[in-house]
Amino acid sequence: MLKQNTPIKQLIILILIVFLGCQKKTKNTKTTPTVITQKEKDSIEKAYTVNEMFEKGDARRYGLTPKTSRKKHKYFKTNNLLSVLDLAEKTGIKMSIAKGYYPVNLILDGRKNVKLHFNQAVFESISISDKNGKLDKPKNINLTGTIIAYRSLNIVEANNIAFDTVILRSNPDIKKRKYRNQGCSVYHGVKNLSIKYLRIDDLGSGDERYKYATAALRFHGWKNNPENVTIDELHIKSSDRHAVYLTGKHHKFGRIAIDQFGQGDTKGMSGMQDSKPGQEHEITGIWLNKCTDTSIGEIIINTKKSKGKYAFKFERGDIYFPTKIGRITILNYTDKLPLDYPPNVVEISEIIKK
Repeated sequence: MLKQNTPIKQLIILILIVFLGCQKKTKNTKTTPTVITQKEKDSIEKAYTVNEMFEKGDARRYGLTPKTSRKKHKYFKTNNLLSVLDLAEKTGIKMSIAKGYYPVNLILDGRKNVKLHFNQAVFESISISDKNGKLDKPKNINLTGTIIAYRSLNIVEANNIAFDTVILRSNPDIKKRKYRNQGCSVYHGVKNLSIKYLRIDDLGSGDERYKYATAALRFHGWKNNPENVTIDELHIKSSDRHAVYLTGKHHKFGRIAIDQFGQGDTKGMSGMQDSKPGQEHEITGIWLNKCTDTSIGEIIINTKKSKGKYAFKFERGDIYFPTKIGRITILNYTDKLPLDYPPNVVEISEIIKK
């Protein structure tokens, strides 16, 4: 542990950490990446260690537990969560975060080459962005295991991001719940995002906080729409508004299941990029707009408790790069929630109405 080092060794390690920390620059700063040796990595890891009872790579070794996530690290000015993220980025060590509720936001803005494993860890929200151009664009972030967020998942200007399992749900403790979930936003500049399993239990509506929560899952970003997003399985259990809104190109979905949508209202909701004013109020199960060269294996929409204008809608596309859908199944079909699509920009192999 750090306290066991001589003062000279402590000073050398701290200087090395500060030097490497300076490599994280703003958008307009040009630097040459620093390559550090394994010996230097080991020294940095040791400097962050506060409890040697846990193995290397276990976040608890560096002071991070659900109860201590907000507390200042024993040796550094940042809190325990940020310290673990700094260590992961500086050394390339894959950090394992234990099960439990961490009452903080998981902010990966501007980070690169980070590997984290989650054992059903719960956070308030997850953010992966360039912070409106103030930071480097995040890239090469690999998040394995199961991560849960009570508020939202927002990804902007990010490249090569991978998740295993993401669950978005409102805080089940009604007494502690200050807001409902705001869903998943995949915004401008996102490229090469993959998620094996994404489940959205709840998308809320109501006051100003839900202004931009237009759909439980939304791909948007006018003139810089997402590209190459792969989601093996998407399950939306409930949405107050649209369930899915997709724009962009080269996406791939395995299976999309929607249990219900249109459970709330659109009062105070913003418009939706690439759509016409007022269309945001035409609540839809799955709405594809300016979505090209995309493939979806299977779509299942249950309209029994759903409310809105369409079960499925495809608007603008490209006849030379059509979207292809294997099968659409509408459970409890009703003419009040029809399918609306132009056949020249989308190819649907089979439609089943039950």
